[in-house]
Amino acid sequence: KTEFMKNRDNYFRGCKWSPDGTCILTCNNDNHLRLFNLPTELYNDIPDEVLPDLEPVLNINEGEIIYDFCWFPLMSSQDSATCCFASSSRCSPIHLLDAFTGHLRCSYASYNHVEELVSPHSLIFNTDGTKLYTGFKNFIRIFDTGRPGRTCQVIYTYDRKKGGQKGIISCIAMNPMSPGVYALGSYSSSVGLYSDAMKGAIFVSSNLSSGVTHMIFSPCGNYLYSGERKSGDLLCWDLRKP
Repeated sequence: KTEFMKNRDNYFRGCKWSPDGTCILTCNNDNHLRLFNLPTELYNDIPDEVLPDLEPVLNINEGEIIYDFCWFPLMSSQDSATCCFASSSRCSPIHLLDAFTGHLRCSYASYNHVEELVSPHSLIFNTDGTKLYTGFKNFIRIFDTGRPGRTCQVIYTYDRKKGGQKGIISCIAMNPMSPGVYALGSYSSSVGLYSDAMKGAIFVSSNLSSGVTHMIFSPCGNYLYSGERKSGDLLCWDLRKP
């Protein structure tokens, strides 16, 4: 609390629970990633006890604006090898960071047609953590988690002749019950459903009122929830009804 009182413009831009539920990873307007452990008092089953203010155990400066960040899906505090998260920031490769030390484990780099480094606007691991999906304008790149560097698979979401899902891929969601099935949201007001087993989109809805900023599947995988810019509504897509 004291740290954030020094700069009232340092608001939170996002926060994500770790997969094992023991800590919270946050992103702030000062381009820092902070990791907070849950107070030990929460494990003592004493509901009336006053909890202390949370203090970050990690504070990582990414240097530029952070576009997105995500946990390794199999993360468990009992296994240090799984305790890591990925981050994408402007003019930088994707960083895979250690959740205990904050040190860089490896990086994944994307380049455009003139060999300039470009950063994805969204990223997420698949359900088993073997692949890292990253969103760009009119296409996504899929990296093999075990092969850092620039080698990746490119999948285009839009073609001038064939059409498709146009614009910057702003968010990606993985279906927890159907491996290889994922959804893409675009700042150009569209949502698309894709599968690794198919070429092109399963369906694309382009009649939304604003750019899509967040998406998540229900635990059963039958529903997809999406949120848009400057909107007070959440949309729910029933994937069982085409």
